[in-house]
Amino acid sequence: DYATGAFGAPSRGLLIAQVLSVLVVVSPFVVCALGLILTVTTLPSWGGAFFGAVLIGAGYILCPARYRLPKGALTRADAPGFFAQLDEVSAALNAPAITHVVVTDDFNAFVTREGQKTVLGIGALLWDAVPGDQKVALVAHEIAHLVNNDPARGKRMRYALDTLARWDDLVAPDWDGNVFADIALLPFRLLIAALEQALLRPMFLQSQRAEYLADALAAEVAGADAISRLLNTLSLGEGLVQEWKGLHGLGDASGRDVIERLVACLHQMDPERRRNLLTRADAEKLSIDATHPPSAYRKGFVETVARDAARLRPGLFDQEDAAFAGRFHAIGEQLAVHFDTQ
Repeated sequence: DYATGAFGAPSRGLLIAQVLSVLVVVSPFVVCALGLILTVTTLPSWGGAFFGAVLIGAGYILCPARYRLPKGALTRADAPGFFAQLDEVSAALNAPAITHVVVTDDFNAFVTREGQKTVLGIGALLWDAVPGDQKVALVAHEIAHLVNNDPARGKRMRYALDTLARWDDLVAPDWDGNVFADIALLPFRLLIAALEQALLRPMFLQSQRAEYLADALAAEVAGADAISRLLNTLSLGEGLVQEWKGLHGLGDASGRDVIERLVACLHQMDPERRRNLLTRADAEKLSIDATHPPSAYRKGFVETVARDAARLRPGLFDQEDAAFAGRFHAIGEQLAVHFDTQ
């Protein structure tokens, strides 16, 4: 796919899953419509109105929850400089522009599209743990997901899976061990389970493919070496929890200094332990139902990408808007509460 540039060509299985996802997403509206038709056609019967209202209520319950931006999400008006830097990455990748940025307390990052909103999530711990070239690689990788046809980044599949979960809750409430009810509803539950697998399997395979393509596209604009070193940093992230167990207090650290104190554990990690974590990550060749392929395969694929000069300028994210830095201060204050010692 990378060699041909066919990033947007979904598999046959994914096409079928997309059709099924549409049917699943519209099912609550069909239930509401049936309830409305029953109510109108049986008037003035109170019985018809009652059962029609039940169907309308059930359809409302089945509707998936709408995506809500987390509190503190940044817009262009909040951080114009940072969004201008993001625009450079989007332009280099021919990707949609980011409309909102969310800073979390994770050692990770994400991107998602919700209608007119394109949201980039930045984990404060990861952002402050990596140097400038890896920041560029991180942002480029996430934005690349917007052009590589990753179904996990869109709302349709999420809405469909959420709707199926609500269907399952609706047809299988707590019956207190009522065997007859369980038997009667078993066919419906099996159908729901079959639909869920029909959506999950192709989405999982396509998402795995999307990770390789995101790495390759990001390597074109940020450099293959930066991507490989970023993957190494992410592999070390699981060892941070163990490092934090030996952290006895944060001293007088507050705000963003808390984040820097926590990520310092990564840089001060025992060299032997660091080697062991990276060796173990590179030795992993099988990831059952993991969200990402094994790092060794991803780094191996990135090494096949032409090592031309990176298209994005060095030091792209060296300057930060006050609002962007302020979110890191707030995250640091939240983390300080969790790491406060007695």
